[in-house]
Amino acid sequence: MAGLVRWLGDLARELERARMVMRHPQSRAADVAQRRVQG
Repeated sequence: MAGLVRWLGDLARELERARMVMRHPQSRAADVAQRRVQG
């Protein structure tokens, strides 16, 4: 169950990031850098 919750959270984050990239294509590099710092 916990794995499912975590998977849904990751999916929601991926969708949010994809929507942000579509809205601001030029910020993709910054998004990748931020993800590298978090990961």
